[in-house]
Amino acid sequence: MVVNRSGHMHGHTNFGSTEKEVVAERKKEARLAASRTVEAEKTADVVIPRSSEVAEMAKRIATAVSGSLEKHIQDKLLNSGSNTEITPFLYLTSHVATSLDEKRMYPAIESLLAFISVAINQAHEQITKATDTGFSQPLPRSLATPNQFDRKPAGADSNHRIDMALNTKHVPSAIVDENSKQDSQRPDYSDMLAVLEAKGSVDKQDDAYAQLIEYSRNIYPHQHNRRFVWGLTVCRNTLRICILQNDALVASPPVDLKSAEGRLALVRWCTNVSLCDEDQLGYDSTIYFNDAKRRWEIKVFDGASAEDTFKVFEILTCMRVAERVFGRHTRCFRCREIDDSGNSSTLSEDLSRLTLEEICELGNVLVKDAWAHTDRDAEDGSSRDEIALLNDINRALGDRTELSGRFPTVLAAGVVRQQGSDGQLHLDTVDDVLAAAKQELPADKVHQRVHKRIAMTPIGKNLREVQCVDELIIAAADAMEVHSAISKGCQILHRDISSNNILIRRSNDTGRVNGILIDYDCALRTGNDNEPDRTCRPDMTGTLPYMSIGNLSQSSVARTALDDWESIIYVLCWLGTFGVNYGDEVLHQVEEDAKRGKPDIYSWRTGTPIAIAKAKRTDMHSQSNFRSRIANRFIRKPEYEPLQLLVDELRERLFDNPNVSELARGALFDESSVFVKKSKVEVNDNHWDSKCDKDERDRFVRRASCADLIADDLLEVMIQARKEAVSRLYESGK
Repeated sequence: MVVNRSGHMHGHTNFGSTEKEVVAERKKEARLAASRTVEAEKTADVVIPRSSEVAEMAKRIATAVSGSLEKHIQDKLLNSGSNTEITPFLYLTSHVATSLDEKRMYPAIESLLAFISVAINQAHEQITKATDTGFSQPLPRSLATPNQFDRKPAGADSNHRIDMALNTKHVPSAIVDENSKQDSQRPDYSDMLAVLEAKGSVDKQDDAYAQLIEYSRNIYPHQHNRRFVWGLTVCRNTLRICILQNDALVASPPVDLKSAEGRLALVRWCTNVSLCDEDQLGYDSTIYFNDAKRRWEIKVFDGASAEDTFKVFEILTCMRVAERVFGRHTRCFRCREIDDSGNSSTLSEDLSRLTLEEICELGNVLVKDAWAHTDRDAEDGSSRDEIALLNDINRALGDRTELSGRFPTVLAAGVVRQQGSDGQLHLDTVDDVLAAAKQELPADKVHQRVHKRIAMTPIGKNLREVQCVDELIIAAADAMEVHSAISKGCQILHRDISSNNILIRRSNDTGRVNGILIDYDCALRTGNDNEPDRTCRPDMTGTLPYMSIGNLSQSSVARTALDDWESIIYVLCWLGTFGVNYGDEVLHQVEEDAKRGKPDIYSWRTGTPIAIAKAKRTDMHSQSNFRSRIANRFIRKPEYEPLQLLVDELRERLFDNPNVSELARGALFDESSVFVKKSKVEVNDNHWDSKCDKDERDRFVRRASCADLIADDLLEVMIQARKEAVSRLYESGK
């Protein structure tokens, strides 16, 4: 498999930011997440083998290893002249200072882990040879202890250094970034099981958590079959075993490595890691390397039942990597379907002789892999289930030829199931992953999520691969036209219009582009006669720079199509400022240096949601504000002028539509407006918001009352802009 990754430091959510800004933001996020760490007594029990026979074997091995470890420690304490491999560890147990030298802790921790790893192998061999055990299973893996400390790992996207890395030997290979540099002298994120962070004082526990969160993030972009990540912290003598799952860092209570009981807890965890199922380590058993065919394959389960019904696809490239520790961990793979005989269209061995573009041409199936909230699904039925929503869209719009290729067509979709050594298929959910500690976890911090996978077609490219502004306008218009059809025909609101969720597809025959609206993770049914409208509750979803003012404010005003139209304006403004493609992004940097400072649009990305909403209210309130603060900072090239005109007209039709009353215009709060005095406000039957209460002063409420009419007006503007863009590109001979 080829991994197509241009460097995740400047990924899709960060363009327009410097590396220094991104690193600072990640540190801030990590520290905030560390302060919300959840403690659960049974965290380490998550790796207890599912098979009762294997679990019993693990207990026997751990007991033997613990006995051997304690004997070595006692021998050393009684005979100061003896020399054992555990000697550096005694620095931790004998030191009386309140704070230890962190660098001296590294070999001490390594010596303890090395002893345990060797002892597990020896105990396993002795027990399996015993005639009375009846246990003959080989040891699946053993911990590989680190031999390099305080190093920058291979694959790191910043200059950070981790204290130690834990790996395993003989574990099935992770899907790795084949372009990452391999360096045996330093840790490598592509094969790392866990990060270990050490601090010399127990008072620095939060610092250890924050660094664990910040550094473990790099594992996900390099291991595409990684579902969750383990981590360890050692603060002076105190060990905590951690799981970094989708919504929180879950940590064990403090374990004192100075005590035999504390050391036994570490021995048990290491033993269970050596014997448990692969998925209990965080790997995905449904993404695997087929040795016979010499290719990576992925299973897509079809349907919501626990039956073993699935389709298999060959992975050609990874188009989108998981870039964060927390969240949905969305990944997208370019694949091709494997037929019933197990064959794909060409031999996998031929891929090595092809360019990336040629490989991409072979794959016509996109497999999306993500962890979706299901506490919301359980509350709302299928109203927020992406698979159910896509199936409805396919049924409703599948015959609309004019919309063909502008929304995903589902080939197979369902919940991922992991095959356990207990012979059972396990639905891949947070509840199942954390089953041992489930009862201890607060529902408001550790949410229930389900691992879902969707195989669909067509495949597009990133929106920023357009060749010019006119192609951007065409793609955006296509996306919003299908958005309108879905909103009206299916009563489904997308709610996450962003630069990442509009793709382009270029015709091989004509070279023309069209847009595709993807990613319905945040979509919501808007209600019908049999189902209540769920758009009226406060909720914040989407991508920060593109969120609507009401969304950012978590307003109680009903979410409508106007929120998504507001988002497309922000997308176009963002691209107009920072460049519609990667080539123009360089030009933006030159202009920014010459213009003495950053444009006002930066305020859409930084600060609290309320602060961003306030900035957008100011920017969008009037035409003069919008032009001076936003549109006039677009890249100064003639081809950007149509984009400036388009966003200017879209803003006017949304915020200052001539068909609504003055009460419904603008974006600021009423106290700053000239029409606070009721005597100066007139609402007549010709105004689209005339059905609204005449005393209603909230502009957004008034516009929501006539959202369909305003949305139609906006679509008309967009379609006209697309016609003009098509004319400039294709009909004028350019």
